[in-house]
Amino acid sequence: MERLAITDAWRLGVRMSLPDLPKAVDWLEVREVGDEVVVHDRHTEKIHVLNATAGRVLGTCDGRHSLAQIALELARGTDVEPARVREDVEQIVATFVQLGVIEPA
Repeated sequence: MERLAITDAWRLGVRMSLPDLPKAVDWLEVREVGDEVVVHDRHTEKIHVLNATAGRVLGTCDGRHSLAQIALELARGTDVEPARVREDVEQIVATFVQLGVIEPA
């Protein structure tokens, strides 16, 4: 099983093109297990273990929500600035792009 980590490219400041309306691919099986979200990619047969925040981001990648809308949803009810949450959402979505678990809507 792989644990979700921020991509090395993102940490180094390399920006990649992110989908405006990210959508989880149809072949994922997603299950909540305690505080984590377990994702089975049926095409690659890989298992990814996400923390709760990354799981919420993946759950909101439905092809109808922009990155800004996802960030606002996650920031709601917290003391964290939406701009800071947006950075985290972009990092998580960049990792999802690399893993092949989301696509543009």
